[in-house]
Amino acid sequence: MKGIDSNVLIRLLVGDDPDRADRAHRYIADNAPCWINRVVLCEAVWVLERLYGHSRARIAAALRQVIDARQFLVEDREAVRGAITSLERGFDFADCVIAATNRGAGCDRTATFDRKAAKLDGFERV
Repeated sequence: MKGIDSNVLIRLLVGDDPDRADRAHRYIADNAPCWINRVVLCEAVWVLERLYGHSRARIAAALRQVIDARQFLVEDREAVRGAITSLERGFDFADCVIAATNRGAGCDRTATFDRKAAKLDGFERV
């Protein structure tokens, strides 16, 4: 199995560099299924939101296509689904992934100074 980095995923989703987008598509086609870990998804969401200015709804739709595509194996797919839903509700995607990961590791709460994150299930404000 081969893994992909966030820059490959971004080329697939955005296609702003035709040569790299084509190379990314060919790589995925030749090596599917490819592994996408949670850190890659967090980086991709950050880049799409901050650098490309994509809306959370657009990012959520793109992520759903990725996690449902047979070409990809996504780490902790169900936690990622929950994080996508929370992203659409206005929460930070990485915070949602952190909460889900920590719950999966047996944590009943995750401490944070972030007021917005503290509103998520599984967080508590310190």
